[in-house]
Amino acid sequence: MRVPSPPPPLHVPRSVGHAALAELDRVPWGRLAHAYGVGRSGEGLHHDVAATLRGLGDDDPEMFEDAANTVFSNLCHQGTIYEATPFAVPFLAAFAAGVDLADEQVASFVAMFVLIGVAATYDAPDGSHSGSFGPGVGAAVLAAFRESEAHLSAMGVRNPGLAPVARAVSAVAAHEPPDADAVRTLQSLLP
Repeated sequence: MRVPSPPPPLHVPRSVGHAALAELDRVPWGRLAHAYGVGRSGEGLHHDVAATLRGLGDDDPEMFEDAANTVFSNLCHQGTIYEATPFAVPFLAAFAAGVDLADEQVASFVAMFVLIGVAATYDAPDGSHSGSFGPGVGAAVLAAFRESEAHLSAMGVRNPGLAPVARAVSAVAAHEPPDADAVRTLQSLLP
């Protein structure tokens, strides 16, 4: 019988903005399940979580949007979050804390944080509906939000359109189990 290995430690980038993406190699992405499999599961961008996160640093707005959509698809596919999701949360927050985002980019980040935060509050035991798929995924995402508190706050200062979602995900993550009013507040921010 195979004994599952313990999850790797969460890495919260020390840097913000584009520099935070240079720390992606600190996470063993090859061990982590996402919507399309484990690790790099194919040739497409959507098969490689680290590559999609790196794509957020592209200066071309179309490439950024492509990467943001693919990150979202990998980590919160149809509202379901996976083992890789909590490891990506600190990078999303650190990136947004160090760059000035255009309005449509802010909207992408709001949607990602809201749907990831809400999915962390309930389970999707068989992965057939939205929620947390896999043992401990929801709790790990909430812990990732708590560990990313400084970056979440900074992203809200840098990009004021992200301030309400930063406060809301922090409020959801503050209690185990999450407070129902905090979850409703977070849901109300969905564009």
